[in-house]
Amino acid sequence: MSLKKYKVMSLDVSASSTGWSCINEQDVLCFGTIQPAKNLDVTHKLDFFRTELKKLFIKFKPTYVVLEDTFLGNNPKVVKLLAKFGGVAEQAIFEYCKITPYLMGNTTPKSFFKVPTKERLFAIMIDLVEFNIEMIFKNHNDITDSVAQLFCYCDEILKLKEVRMEKDYGYKYKFSSIRVQ
Repeated sequence: MSLKKYKVMSLDVSASSTGWSCINEQDVLCFGTIQPAKNLDVTHKLDFFRTELKKLFIKFKPTYVVLEDTFLGNNPKVVKLLAKFGGVAEQAIFEYCKITPYLMGNTTPKSFFKVPTKERLFAIMIDLVEFNIEMIFKNHNDITDSVAQLFCYCDEILKLKEVRMEKDYGYKYKFSSIRVQ
């Protein structure tokens, strides 16, 4: 797909720290997190989350949004909480962007980058993208998960960028044109 103008946003949804990233047709990458205060109850966290999403959507005006789908974990309380945040995200994307988000499984970026763990995915993203801040796994893995999901979506689903090139001996990844802001 070759589009003249596009902005693709990725959301790695969490109740405590949602990682987001956005890239445009000029290969400018922006990123950050949405972090509700820990002392808020769930209703207020959801309200804060929605308000912050609205700000991002108004600022970046994405033409595509990829959203991490709620995964089935062992703890039903966590699944239920993530589903609430995912539902708020889906509704806000539709309301402010007038698009339906693409839902991506949480293991898809790891498969795309051929890594077994979130820690290895974090390390790959650090090696491939020249972030303008020092990244620490505990504090920034939501961002790198979002960026990995973004690149996977742009390459595999939208066919906007070739991020992964197959070689005889495996895969090569290219990010030479990405500019971080």
